[in-house]
Amino acid sequence: LNAIAAGTLLWLTVFCVFWLAVWNMNLTVTRVPLIALPLAWIEMVVVVAILQRAWPHLRSLDYPVMTSMPPHPLVTRSSDAGREADMPRNKVQFQKGLSFIEFCQRYGTEEQCHAELVAMRWPNGFVCAKCGGSKHSYSRERRVFQCSACRKQTSARAGTIFHKSSTPLTKWFLAMHLVTSAKNDVSSLELSRQIGVKWDTAWLIKQKLMEVMRARNSIYRLGGNVQIDDAYLGGERRAKPGKTGRSAEGKLPFVIAVETREGKPIYTQLRRVPDFTQPDFTQKALENYAAANLKPGTWVMSDGLTCFPGVKEAGMKHLPIVTGKGRPTHPFFTWVNIGLGNLKSSIVGTCRSFDSQHADRYLASYEWRFNRRFDLAKNIERLARVAVATAPRPYRSIAAVRPAEVMTG
Repeated sequence: LNAIAAGTLLWLTVFCVFWLAVWNMNLTVTRVPLIALPLAWIEMVVVVAILQRAWPHLRSLDYPVMTSMPPHPLVTRSSDAGREADMPRNKVQFQKGLSFIEFCQRYGTEEQCHAELVAMRWPNGFVCAKCGGSKHSYSRERRVFQCSACRKQTSARAGTIFHKSSTPLTKWFLAMHLVTSAKNDVSSLELSRQIGVKWDTAWLIKQKLMEVMRARNSIYRLGGNVQIDDAYLGGERRAKPGKTGRSAEGKLPFVIAVETREGKPIYTQLRRVPDFTQPDFTQKALENYAAANLKPGTWVMSDGLTCFPGVKEAGMKHLPIVTGKGRPTHPFFTWVNIGLGNLKSSIVGTCRSFDSQHADRYLASYEWRFNRRFDLAKNIERLARVAVATAPRPYRSIAAVRPAEVMTG
């Protein structure tokens, strides 16, 4: 078909050019037999067919086949099926989550937030914290419950992490949404802009929410196969040169552990431990850590640091792998290294820095988000449900970065 089309086109072109030249030059042409026209067309088709067989790369009237060309690295396909064929999407990473529009529909008003708070605190109806009675009266204007038996008045905020807070619940819930949905955390300054409060208020709200996360994390233990490694926050102090390495001044030691199943990370733990630079106490510290945070019989894989055999004293199975100096690169430590990289990127890129007294809460917030990444849409409800069950944390207990005797002295 290509040869016929090309031959026809070539024949028409020659025919038109011939008669155009005759007309322009005023030449006299004798009558041409009609049989000459189809014969000329057949000749053109045959010539084109021969040329195509002689040169296979010659393509008449055909555009180049674009699929044979390698895709440009900056060009992406518009088809979802094409993208998934190239690289399957991670269902956890690309899950829908809770959009801002859906958040506003559920928690957009003070009444909605208060109703959610009441339902989370008393899922089976009001219960008096003093006498345990269920009969009560309710003041809608003050949002106060009064027990009919002992006359004690209480609110949905009283005795929770929201205790004595004058910040509207809509801003509290928006802060919970931002803190739980941000993959790389959210700074207190950015939080203050998003919820419309002063930086001091946003900082305290975030610290209280991270304290709720820390308290919740402490009740869980890892099991099965666990990768473990020592890590440190803080770095070199150029203004104060001195000893380097694990015992360098200004470094904050902690332990990172990752539970894996079929080679994939499931849960992680970030825990502060006593200073690793004390050789007489490091194995005991790891024994205490394992007893509090790991299930008995857990397989613990670590590098050759001398403190890690202490986990065996707590009933764990230990597999040490000597990796030499520097960060271990053995495949058994893949997810530990990735977790440390993500953690430090979050701190350096988002928070920039924080006081060492608050390190437990920042580590806990990263741990909380990672362990609950499988269903992002429910994270705000999970955090709020634990927040109403958490005792009040006043400003003085959270913001105190100096010893009590110094602050009162």
